[in-house]
Amino acid sequence: MTTTNIRLLKRKRQKRNRWITVIIILLVMSGGGYYYTQVYNNTPTSTEEPALQTAKVRTGDIVISLNGIGEILPLDDISVGFQTNGTIKSIPVSVGDIVEEGQLLAQLDDTNAQLQLEQAQLDWLVMTSPQAIAEAELDVFLSYDQVTVAEENLKYLISPSVYHWEIEVDILEKNLLELNADPQTTEETLQLVQNELKTAKSNLDQAKYVYQTVYLIENFAYTYTDLETGDLAIDPETGELLLNLVPPTSNQISLARASLRDARLTYQEAQAYVSLLKGESIPEEANNIINGNSIAKLEQAKLALEAANLAIENTSLRSPISGTITNVSAREGQPSGTNSIIEIKSIDQMVLSFYLEENALPYIRPDTRLVAHLDAYQDLEIAGKIINIDPSLTTKDGELVIHGWASLEIPQGIQLLSLMSAEVEVIAAETYDALIVPVQAVRELAPGSYSVFVVKEDQQLEMRVVSLGIKDFANAEILSGLSKGEIVSTGTIETVQ
Repeated sequence: MTTTNIRLLKRKRQKRNRWITVIIILLVMSGGGYYYTQVYNNTPTSTEEPALQTAKVRTGDIVISLNGIGEILPLDDISVGFQTNGTIKSIPVSVGDIVEEGQLLAQLDDTNAQLQLEQAQLDWLVMTSPQAIAEAELDVFLSYDQVTVAEENLKYLISPSVYHWEIEVDILEKNLLELNADPQTTEETLQLVQNELKTAKSNLDQAKYVYQTVYLIENFAYTYTDLETGDLAIDPETGELLLNLVPPTSNQISLARASLRDARLTYQEAQAYVSLLKGESIPEEANNIINGNSIAKLEQAKLALEAANLAIENTSLRSPISGTITNVSAREGQPSGTNSIIEIKSIDQMVLSFYLEENALPYIRPDTRLVAHLDAYQDLEIAGKIINIDPSLTTKDGELVIHGWASLEIPQGIQLLSLMSAEVEVIAAETYDALIVPVQAVRELAPGSYSVFVVKEDQQLEMRVVSLGIKDFANAEILSGLSKGEIVSTGTIETVQ
């Protein structure tokens, strides 16, 4: 397997320094030997024809990796405190304790909060008692009677026929507005409602005509007394009683309409109040018109009860996560504000915080595979995947670098501690059991287009266009164009004697 490591952030270790020293000594010795050969044993050479250098197409692995550094951190590291002021009554946990999500960490003295809750509960019980519900239901019946009276009064003033067709026209006009606002409405539906509205308006006009010519005379014409005779006034020509027409005024009709609206609103409020007392839901449209005093008082009592329950909850500090207590900065009997007093870390769920140089960005993304080498377990490789990459560069050891997070597949029996250091190997690209050739065999014809020279049995060269996969400094992956076992040219070398 060919592995290319692009070393981005290195750690200096004493062991590596010793190896570097050995390598330098060997290089110096080799250079001295070369100098001696050239100066004291410099014999003439003769050249021959350049020899063709070849390689066989084979299967192999290519892994391109990016190296960086990192450290182990808890998945969650949270500091918590109370959301209200008070005196700490108890702290049933200590540093090192393992706690579960929702477990009690500390408790404030809740004496006053309990008293407020009891009062709020009592107020709510009184307002929602069976007697209160019965009284509210009686109000519903009484308010309905008021609607009936107001409706009959308006019908009398404008005639039942006019009243009926006014309602029909109003309903159809609202329907037409809704249909026009709906893009799925068909032309046939619109035309149907428009025709119905036209008919209703025509009937309303007819009802108004009958109202003026017949209804007013039948209901608002009165006989009167002749002042000279003291008898009922009579038409001398026909002998019929003379009538005095006194139609309803516009103010009387407007007042009747307003009375009907108020009666209906009172009825709706009474219905909604009963529903709220019983814990039932009310229609959404009722929320826009209901503002009665009884409902307001009920809502205030409900809010007071919710606030009292919340105050009780705030006297208990509970763990938001499962983890280990790492710090407690308060004691029982102390006054407490809203500052953090307990720190919790999920040390059983660790993640890797890693750093790479910014030129690694094109090769990394979420789910990219990586391997962590911990200083504490030098012979152990822990596999993982990138979870997230920070949206901006960060400063590490005075340099701008990429910062990311990775999950780890921690082997059973391996204990990880917070802030453990690690060397990180991010697998930027990899292929296994692939056809590969030395990179020297590949010629670029044009950007993205490549070829190789295949050595035939008669030693003649055949240019072959190939498709490449990934490549490193030594080998290139062949996707198409070659077969395993074929011989390719990697260039020529000069031979000397």
